[in-house]
Amino acid sequence: MEVIAAANYSTGSTVYQGENRYRLDGVQFWQQRIELRKEGKWFVRGYYTGEDAGKTYDIFTTGVRLQEAGGETREWNVKYFTLWETWIKPRINNERPDFITVQEAPGAGITTQAAYDAYIQQFVADNSGLFTGYHNEVADSIALIDNNELNPSYVAGTQRFNEKLDEIRGKRFTEGGSLFYDRSALAHAMGEYRFKPRFAEIAIGGSFRQYMPNSAGTIFRDTGNVVIRNNEFGLYAGLEKKLMKEKLKATATLRMDKNQNFNALLSPALSFVYVPRQDRTFRVSFSSAVRNPTLADQYLYYNVGRAILLGNVDGQFEGGRDSLITVESFNDYRSSPTLLEGLAKLDYFNVDRLRPEQVRTIEAGYRGTHAEKFYVDVSAYSSWYTDFIGYLIGLSARFDQTNGFPVGGLQAYRLAANATTTVRTQGANLGVSYFRKRMTYSANYSYNELITGDDDPIIPAFNTPRSKFNVSFTGHDMKVPFSGKPNLGFGINWKYVEGFTFTGSPQFTGPIPSYDMIDAQVNVKFPVQHLTVKVGGSNLFGFIPMFEDSEPNRPRWERVFDNQVRMVYGGPFVGRLAYVQLIYELDRR
Repeated sequence: MEVIAAANYSTGSTVYQGENRYRLDGVQFWQQRIELRKEGKWFVRGYYTGEDAGKTYDIFTTGVRLQEAGGETREWNVKYFTLWETWIKPRINNERPDFITVQEAPGAGITTQAAYDAYIQQFVADNSGLFTGYHNEVADSIALIDNNELNPSYVAGTQRFNEKLDEIRGKRFTEGGSLFYDRSALAHAMGEYRFKPRFAEIAIGGSFRQYMPNSAGTIFRDTGNVVIRNNEFGLYAGLEKKLMKEKLKATATLRMDKNQNFNALLSPALSFVYVPRQDRTFRVSFSSAVRNPTLADQYLYYNVGRAILLGNVDGQFEGGRDSLITVESFNDYRSSPTLLEGLAKLDYFNVDRLRPEQVRTIEAGYRGTHAEKFYVDVSAYSSWYTDFIGYLIGLSARFDQTNGFPVGGLQAYRLAANATTTVRTQGANLGVSYFRKRMTYSANYSYNELITGDDDPIIPAFNTPRSKFNVSFTGHDMKVPFSGKPNLGFGINWKYVEGFTFTGSPQFTGPIPSYDMIDAQVNVKFPVQHLTVKVGGSNLFGFIPMFEDSEPNRPRWERVFDNQVRMVYGGPFVGRLAYVQLIYELDRR
């Protein structure tokens, strides 16, 4: 019997983009693990993982709080609106008699709010100099107001700005700041026993996990005295049988998963692996799996500014309770001749409480070496998702039935939800390599596609390009110039990624353009010193900028070698990275 005990600890600081953009400052993670096992017979293992968010804060919310503190939102806007209405509007009518007021719009053939909004936008664009002057006059007038009546804005770099910034970053969301509190943890235990009767090899096992979120209301719905505990467990059994002189291996498994908030679900699987010779493998499988909603899917309550992101374990907007308004119908309401008429265009909907996601997958593949020089790995799959977990966006509002105006404000929600139709994903992968002496030429291509029902409003957050491929050329044990020793290696790789739609929170959802990049490295071994030196760079240049016209005033060669790519919507552009790596082997054999 073996006993294994291990402990891990890590800490760090960085900028991270998730539902919003965050400054991770002094984040800590730790894990303790213990395992008892008899190799090939049984094992029992358990681990505990904890985390501490340190001084992590939301960058976007910090900016909003600074604006609010400086009178840059409601107070400033009220002053601006009042001065514009009482001072500027009459001047526009006097100085530009051709301007069409809202009262004159119907007589001029402008019969909808959308049409009048378009007219205003065009009028302002055609007279930008005039309106810039008006704006500066109003802004200058507000700046003359006594600071006791309207707090001045906070200017970056000043002591006043830094003090307010530290104050906001030092207070939690629930206290009017932007600081996260997260001391969540999870405990996990699992075990397996294998026995081998004559006819097959059988494995049985199970697992238990408890989630212990602790965010003090800054992430989850655990404000005040609310304590969230989430338990789940699973049981499984598997049978493996070898046939045809052990060239064919058949495996069948059945698993049951149960989360405290959802019904138990079964997941069967069946696979066949055929190895006619040592360098050829064929495989085909049917598998099924269950994905219980994450803690965020269940318990999230997070205000990102433009919307509140909600978990959906309690069915807050299911039938018989509150309803939401579709964004499209609200736009129709706003574009109506009158808001009272627009009330009839509002489309209300409900969202069922969340259910676990289930998937069934068929996969087939082959890998093998031919003529000792060609290696091929090809596979294809098709998956069918039931209750695919994604997001829905809706608006909550109440309206005055006498005039159509919203009463009490408008709130947008992004709600975790299940797809109402079957969601399919399908894809294929092809990889080939050719070996010639000390050279390897490789290429691989992957295709992935998500298919949803045309009438399903679910936002799937697939975040996967439909096509991507790599072409590489590597060498090893080449002769070093002037020395003749076979200690030189190198690698060159070209990667292409097709554009796709990245889905995050509402402000971080949008298109990612297609991009490509060249990576390269060269390495030299020093056997006597047990040392390897590697020099390389990623995204050294790309070919796509050569054919784009987004920056016509820059030379094409300059764009090629300044290949800025964006991999996440709302994230930073990523350029060239150069590195030097030293690898020292303590025991070189």
